[in-house]
Amino acid sequence: MVKVRVYFEGSNQLRQGFKAFLMKCAGQTGRSHFDLEVVAAQNEPIEDFQLALQTHADSTVLLLLDSEEPLDAKCVNLKRIKRLRGINRNHIFWMVQLMEAWFLADHHALQTHFKRDFRHDVLPQHVDVETIPKQLVLKGLKELARKRKKGAYHKVQDGSALLNLIDPVAVASRAPECRRLCQTLQALAAVNKPTIPGLYPPHR
Repeated sequence: MVKVRVYFEGSNQLRQGFKAFLMKCAGQTGRSHFDLEVVAAQNEPIEDFQLALQTHADSTVLLLLDSEEPLDAKCVNLKRIKRLRGINRNHIFWMVQLMEAWFLADHHALQTHFKRDFRHDVLPQHVDVETIPKQLVLKGLKELARKRKKGAYHKVQDGSALLNLIDPVAVASRAPECRRLCQTLQALAAVNKPTIPGLYPPHR
């Protein structure tokens, strides 16, 4: 049994949506040998993750954070990276520049969710959604929700629904960090123990 724990930054109400999406990333929907535990770490995600490295020796522990800004190859421009020094880079994944960028990578999912309120022209047209400033990402979603009866875009209610809808292939094709996360989960799911070459093994 492969055991993986993913600590994400956000509301616990998003946990089911994240788990559904990450299971699809791993290609493991409906299979039993891949045990994925998704944990919401709202207040101190880095501290929760570091503690899990110590306390969950039977699992591979990963951390998923909003970058809040552009990401470069070495992550040197991220203020938060200083608190992660000493942790193998292969444990850490970023939603660049925030979770909602993944939604913009899959227009089919957005159309399914927003229905007749969906409009291509109000969304940023960047091929790489990780290059879209977070203000523009949220502005696009706000525009999609502007005229609907249920009101403005809501991070938890809309976010949870969209996490269940988005296609990992579509998102990975337009979000390099998401592609790296999917590749890691697929590799973990393909082995009989939670270690792969280049991935930091479970803490012992």
